[in-house]
Amino acid sequence: MKGKSLLFGLCLCLWTSLGWGQRVIEVPWYETTNTYMFDIIKMELTDEATIITGQVKYFPNEWFRVVGRTVLRGESGKEYKLLKAEGIKLNEQVFLPESGQMTFQLYFEPVDAGEKKVDYVEGNHETDWRIGGIVLDEKPQKVNYSVRPAGMYLIAYHKGKW
Repeated sequence: MKGKSLLFGLCLCLWTSLGWGQRVIEVPWYETTNTYMFDIIKMELTDEATIITGQVKYFPNEWFRVVGRTVLRGESGKEYKLLKAEGIKLNEQVFLPESGQMTFQLYFEPVDAGEKKVDYVEGNHETDWRIGGIVLDEKPQKVNYSVRPAGMYLIAYHKGKW
């Protein structure tokens, strides 16, 4: 009996230690965006990196580009650099397939544990993609529809998009 308890305790410790440093946020909420073609469908926060799974939806054979100077900017003002990309090449025109949809991963420096929100900032030009106020919380957010700005309409059932 003592051996089973010891084995169970070791397994529990191993399981806890392996998953402790990682959080996964499916379709994170955000406050603002200037792009209708790029969306963040998942964020993984680990001790080694912050991984964004992004998805571009647009017309087939149209192109887009993700620039290497893209950063995540925390509420603290700290910027987390883009380290690498998987599924696309940075700084190059990427053409969408016939489906008009492409999914890829962007690896950033790990976000500090104290950050509650970050901004996705591609650059300072008005056409550079920006997604502001990305909430780093796995819990569902409550939406207060009574404070919706005049003239804004709910486009789709999507967290944080108006």
